[in-house]
Amino acid sequence: MIALKIQTSSFPITIISAYSSPAQNVHTTLQEIQEIISSLPEKKIIIGADLNGHNTLWGYRSNDNRGKDILDFILANNLNIINKPNALPTFQRNNSVGWPDLTLCSQSLIDSSINWERSLPSVWEAVQVAFRKSVFPSQIPYLINGDPKGSLQEAAQNILDQSFLSPAILTNYNLTTSTQPPDPPFFPQEISVVIEHLPSGKAPGIYGIDNLLIKIIHKRFNNIFPTFFNKCLHLSCFPDFLKIGNIILFQKGGKDQRLASSYRPISLLPSIGKVLEKLMTQRLTYHLESTNSLNYRQHDFREGKSVDTAINELLRKIKTARRDGKHVLVLSIDIKRAFDNLQHRAILKSLDASACPSNINRLFHDLLQNRKLTLLTKKDGSKTEGGVGAAFCVLTNDIWAFQWSAKRNDNNNVFQADLTALHKAVIYASHLPSHNTTKIHVDNRASIMASSNSKSTNETARIIFKILLSNPRTKVSWVKMHASIIGNERADQLEKDAT
Repeated sequence: MIALKIQTSSFPITIISAYSSPAQNVHTTLQEIQEIISSLPEKKIIIGADLNGHNTLWGYRSNDNRGKDILDFILANNLNIINKPNALPTFQRNNSVGWPDLTLCSQSLIDSSINWERSLPSVWEAVQVAFRKSVFPSQIPYLINGDPKGSLQEAAQNILDQSFLSPAILTNYNLTTSTQPPDPPFFPQEISVVIEHLPSGKAPGIYGIDNLLIKIIHKRFNNIFPTFFNKCLHLSCFPDFLKIGNIILFQKGGKDQRLASSYRPISLLPSIGKVLEKLMTQRLTYHLESTNSLNYRQHDFREGKSVDTAINELLRKIKTARRDGKHVLVLSIDIKRAFDNLQHRAILKSLDASACPSNINRLFHDLLQNRKLTLLTKKDGSKTEGGVGAAFCVLTNDIWAFQWSAKRNDNNNVFQADLTALHKAVIYASHLPSHNTTKIHVDNRASIMASSNSKSTNETARIIFKILLSNPRTKVSWVKMHASIIGNERADQLEKDAT
């Protein structure tokens, strides 16, 4: 699955491309699309998806269960189907034809009356992420040995503590004894070359400003970045807001997905900060090379040297030793998390002992100070002073026939509470006469999506799925929160009273 964000002349649009094979559970793909939609601050979305679901609304002559599930998803997210029922097939092979490809868009785009020919090709933000193997915010609580205790923030903090070890001794990195003369300001041409060579398609940091946007800004306002970077150099200050790493977790192949150690954390740093770091490292490299401060055996991170030159040097030494009749012993060491375990104090001590200019030295000292990591979670509104409540109520012929409410454990969040209420509601509905059709309205989409997946990681969600499967006359649908729906408002009040 790929998501791409485009900045038009008026507003950003997110384009989502997805595929679900006929043999795959379509709910898995719908859940991933739902996670992306829920994470977007603005709901201007276009979805192009091959979901292999049959429905007469997009060309098929009949409906199947996949098509019905897809339609429920479309309606729950207030999406519009661009496909026409009488359109030509999107798939054709031999004598087989089909309409598996769907194009959907949000209602806000329909209301915007966009001139597509003029707007789309303008400014690209080019945010491309492989969502299939990454972790969504709603999955975070289940990565701690599969035991979702505490809030999302607490679970995220536990993951960060396991993945990134804090230094045993905190050091004031601002202290430096360098007496070298300062370097001159960064030259405009020097900054332009760094910006021009920024790679495209890289995911941005927490602020969403990517490399392409930096190039466009610099081209139109070429004095902004030189002024900013040189002020940083003059003050020996690397701004704290450029040191925040946004952590994305990618699952390692064949590892237990419930364990935090089974995921490779990737830190996405702000792109502007990476430009400043590049300028700093270029200056530092120049001074280290010019003073012969680097060991001649170092082949990595050096211009004109690489792993190829290192292998050639090794083969040359082996060949020489064999020619001289000597034995050769090659010892290869792979240090686990080598860069994660580098001692900052040792790096800065080496900088102080080198001929590095004082302002560059101090800027590196500040770079290693007050660094922060963030692991984004969904907004967790569960934690009130009274805890979190769960409730449902039954309205029959305009009469309140039944109601249930309870206060959940302090370590439960809103998702878990709403899932509990849905569980109680479907159990109640399952005991009603079989000829009755029961409609259950839920204002939490995540609980609906979890319950529609037979392989959900949540046990309660799987139980709900089984109950609904055996009671086809019980229908669950999503309604907007705080939309003055009488049953929804009453259940919300019951939840508050329960706490």
